[in-house]
This record gives sequence, C-alpha cells and structure tokens, in this order.
Amino acid sequence: MKAIYGVLGHITNEEANTMGVRLAHRGKIQTIERISNRLFLGCMNLDTHNNVFIKNRYAIVADATLYNRRELQEFLSSSGYQLNTDSNEELILALYQLNEIDGIGKINGDFAFAIWDDKKKELILGRDFFGCHPLYYTSLPGNGLAFSSEYKALLSLEEVPAIPNLDMIQHLQNCKKLPIGRTLLKNVNAVEAGSLLTFDSNGNQLGQQHIPKLTLDIQSYSEGEATQKVREALKSAIQYRVDNQEKIGIALSGGIDSIGVACICCTLYPEREIHTFTAGCGEDDSDLHTASKVAQAMNTIHHEIMTPPDLLTHSLNKLVWHLEDPYARSESLQLYQVARLASRFVPFLLCAQGSDGLFAGMPKHKILWYMKKAQILKQPLEEFYNLTQLAIKPKSFLGRAMDTLYFRGKVPEVPTVIGTDYTPEVYQFPPMNKEFINMMLVKGYQGGVCQSVHKFESSFAAWGVDYVSPFYDRNLIQTAYRIPDSLKIKDGKQKYILRRALRSIVPDEFLNVPKLPQRMKYNLDFSNTLDEVSDKYLSRDKVEKRGFFDFSDIQRLKKRKPGTPYSDEGAMRIWTALLTEIWAIEFLDKKGSGPESS
Repeated sequence: MKAIYGVLGHITNEEANTMGVRLAHRGKIQTIERISNRLFLGCMNLDTHNNVFIKNRYAIVADATLYNRRELQEFLSSSGYQLNTDSNEELILALYQLNEIDGIGKINGDFAFAIWDDKKKELILGRDFFGCHPLYYTSLPGNGLAFSSEYKALLSLEEVPAIPNLDMIQHLQNCKKLPIGRTLLKNVNAVEAGSLLTFDSNGNQLGQQHIPKLTLDIQSYSEGEATQKVREALKSAIQYRVDNQEKIGIALSGGIDSIGVACICCTLYPEREIHTFTAGCGEDDSDLHTASKVAQAMNTIHHEIMTPPDLLTHSLNKLVWHLEDPYARSESLQLYQVARLASRFVPFLLCAQGSDGLFAGMPKHKILWYMKKAQILKQPLEEFYNLTQLAIKPKSFLGRAMDTLYFRGKVPEVPTVIGTDYTPEVYQFPPMNKEFINMMLVKGYQGGVCQSVHKFESSFAAWGVDYVSPFYDRNLIQTAYRIPDSLKIKDGKQKYILRRALRSIVPDEFLNVPKLPQRMKYNLDFSNTLDEVSDKYLSRDKVEKRGFFDFSDIQRLKKRKPGTPYSDEGAMRIWTALLTEIWAIEFLDKKGSGPESS
C-alpha cells in the first residue's frame, strides 16, 4: 500500500509536503525527490523503500505489485538488459525503455507510475490494464501538471480550483459510476486503465497509447477440459498473489466466487494463518450464515462485521472523502467497515471481484441470455437492459411493460441535474450469434473492472489495506474468454463452468448457493435512517443553495407510504443524491481538506 504524486511546474517544499499529508492513510513514510527546479516526484509508503528510482536520463516513481516478476526479468535478460536492483521501479522503467506500451503490456500486475525522460523533457503517466491502482492528473495555470494517487492531494495546491462537472454529476445519478477517465471535477481526470499518457515540459498532452484490448479466442473444449483449465488458471492466479504472504486475508461473502477463493487458499496453504471477513446486518443475514459455515469448514480465523443503518449517521463523510467520486451503493460502506477491522490483522484482502464479468454471473447477463433465447424480444430486452444499467426509460410498449412488471412502479425517476441536458449513451449490442454473451462480456470487461475496482481499492486504502483479486489475472482472463457461451450460462444456470471447476474443491453444500447482491439490508430501519440523514443534507435550503437539483425531484425520490421501506432501487437513488451533496461539501466547499475526524 503506497501513494505516488508529483508536480511538473514550480512548487515549494511545503506544498509538496502538504500533498503527501493528504495521502498519509496509504503510507506515513514520505519521500520527496527534486529532479529539477520544475519537477519533483514523491511517494508515501508503509516502509522505508524509496519508490523514486533514477537512472541515467530517466526518473520514475511507481506504486506497483508485479505478479509475473520472474518472467519479466527473464524477458529483460534475453533482451540484453541487466537489472541492477530488485526494485519494481527499475523493472518497469526497463520495460518502457525497451518497448514502451508493448513492454508495459507484458506486466501481469497492478501499478501506477510516472516516468520523467530528461532528454526529451517529457513526463509519462501509466496505469495497469484494469486501473487497479489509481492515478489522477490536472493541468496547472501558467504551464505545468500535477498528478497523484488521489485527487484530494491535487486540490491541496492553491492554484488548482475545484470545478464541478455537471454532466458527470448527472451520469453518476443514472449509473452510480462514471465513464472511464472522468471524475466529478471538470479540471481533474484519471489516467485511463491500460494506457500511457505523454506530456511535454509545460504539461501539454502529446499522445496516448493503449495496451491492446481483450479479445475472444473460443476453443472447442469439452466440458471436462474447460473445467480443468478454469480450475488450474484460478489456482495459479491465487498463488501469484499470496504465495509469499505469511498471513492471508479474504473478503468472504456468501457467494460462490469468494467461497471458491477461500477454499482454494485453504487447500493450497493449510499451514498459513488465514483470516476471513464478512459484513452483514444481523442474525437473519444469509451471507453471515453461509460465510460462517464456510469458515468453520475451512478452519479459518473468521471475523463478522455488523453494518447497521446507524452507520449512515456518522460514517458517510469519511467514506466519501476516501472514495472521492462516490461510486457504488451501500456495499461501499460495508467494504469500508471490513477494511477497518481487517487492518488489525492482515496487510491485504483477497476478493473475488471480476468473476461475474468472466463467467456471466450478474443479473444483467441473464438479460443477455434471454435476448439470445428469445430473439423476437431483443429490442425491448435491450431497452430493459439500458434501464437497469443507465436508468433510461424504455420507449417501446413491451419495454415499458417489462419496467412495470419488474419495478412495479416503485422506482422514481433519476433527478435531473440543473444546468445540463446530458444523457448517458445507451449500450450498443453486437450482432446476435452463438457467442453473443461472450462478445458483450469481453467488450465491457476492462472498463467494467476499472469502474468497479474504485469502490474496493479506495475503501480498503482508507485503512492501509491492499485490495487484490485473482480474477484480474491476465492468464485467467485469457482462459475464461476461450470458454463458449454455452458453458457460462447453461440451462439458465449462471457461472456454470466456474461451479464445475470448483466442484472438487468446495464442499457440496456450498456449490449452489444463490447469488445475492452485497449490500446493507434495505428494510424499514434503513429507510428511516436514510430519511434522517438526507433530511440533514438535502433540505430545501441546502438543495436550493447548492443548485445541483430541483428540490421537487428530491421530494419525489423520498415519497413512500408510511410504515413501508423504499424499494431497493429507490433507496439507492436517494443514496446517490445524498452522497453527491456530501461530495460537494468535502471537495467543493472544503477542497478535500477532509472531515474533522477522518
């Protein structure tokens, strides 16, 4: 766990130090290297390792975990490049020097870095294929550029204003996430996942390179062959990530993905100290019951974290400050609490995020399956898909009928952000063929992971805990995209081939657990608490003063019958509007200086 940051432009030592202070939750040991009078590179680390490496005309600062380090060293050696240290920084720099984007594309790992080329007077910012490690940047008035692992550090610079992007605020209300590379600030962007950005000495962007996109390579495997290949690829991905760890932390939900990860870890490393962590909402929480049984069967050190509704009354400001852009739903608060406890026992948490996009495990993937099975309903199902993902109302009669049948008129429309007519772009579906589902999966996987990883990485980083998922392993992904549609959803059974692959590892009683969304319990207590908190932040005076929303839209969101809870989707539309206002307080009003007790 670490953070990197830097400025190309004039900056004082005091300003450089202040940037680092805002990142201290990622590492309290600060290193600042003055490369020239117009460039400094800095890092915050948990240990004394200096993440700034200087060699000849180059300087690099990196936050990197490289899982295929041995293979990369062998490649460099065969190319005539001898490494002088065991640092990830020198290795990444060598790959860049040899092959630029093609060299960086050989890394199987999580990273963000900045390279200064003193001969060309160019700054290169790079990020791993899925954006597992964050990196933001902004232009500076009077020529220059600042970058950082979190944009709150950028806002510590007096010359960097906090300018809201109304289009992106609207996008957030619809989608609970943002387009790749965008933030809620007009003047701050994220380095896109799997890309290199090059800037001149004045901070002007010169170009952008991308690691090649994922592609399908469907093979004619038998079910037995596919099962074995998935099992071995998943085992290998886990070994890459935990082989040298004395203590293993696992975020264990009640779903087959995290159960499978936990069982594989316990099978591979029976002598290791393995901790499992599960968030839940009380005695009747099925995730808690299932996870407890798995932990008992696998003999892990198990921890339960209760996430009652009253967390909303005292934790949201801290959560939003760490998230920055308030992605996701109530699960982000659960993840925040899980990491808080886990930080006492383990340095990282192994999660199962990303499995659904490889093996078609989400409800939206079931919609794709229905499209394929009943092609006559493809158009209204496309509209329904866009409704569930983008909150765009269907236009056709059948699309509206699906909306009515599924949501039963209980979900209010998304509030309109004043001052913008922005509407998210609808999904474009590929031609219908026997690999239609796989084509949708591979098309959206990189971007989907980059959007989803934000809530995990930032929530965990709040407590100095690293976030790791084996389902981002490049070899496992290649294996998954060789498996045909017919083995991913079979007879309506989602993640069929993954369940088959885990059959020899996971006890039978856990193989067919139903998939439930990770979230807090949306009952009457939650709804009443949500009203209490939203009354505080979304009162008429505050809404009208902020000017993002029409107060009548907020009133419409909060309309419900006495004694009945909000619908799931309705509650989360209030949640998103609420967190948007808290974001504005923390990053527009206070410029990221932070909640008093954060």
